[in-house]
Amino acid sequence: MDLEKILEAYRPLIISSIQRYANYPHLFEDLYQDGVVEIISALNDYDEDTGVSLGWFLKVRLRTFFINKQKYERRRMALPLESAEKKAGNDPFEGHLNRDLVNRLMEGLSSEERDVIRFRYFDNMSAKETAGALGVNEQRVYYLERTALNRMRSAMDLC
Repeated sequence: MDLEKILEAYRPLIISSIQRYANYPHLFEDLYQDGVVEIISALNDYDEDTGVSLGWFLKVRLRTFFINKQKYERRRMALPLESAEKKAGNDPFEGHLNRDLVNRLMEGLSSEERDVIRFRYFDNMSAKETAGALGVNEQRVYYLERTALNRMRSAMDLC
């Protein structure tokens, strides 16, 4: 089968994988290209003799790829501002702008969401520690974190 036909046939799978496992609308085009590259890589690794269908194999590969990409993004966003400033350069004004932007974005959050973001990303607390500090369960922490980050991303898109 022709590579272009395979990519076109699995285009909906790439899109649904992005939406489900790495939903960053502002990065959609980049994520889509990453998905295409992952499909091509998976086609090279696919072995018909294993008895696994190509569709299932590609679905699992894309899911794993985008989940790992999401974890990477979370870790990258979780860097304390000071270490992010060091990586970006030693310009203290630049760090001040980053801090101001984060503070403005956090103003649009509920107090509970602000607490979760502060505990998780600035105090480097685990979800379990954050849940204990707020008196909620871990699922609630994950929900609040996801909701807060989505709100902050949406607010950034408007900037």
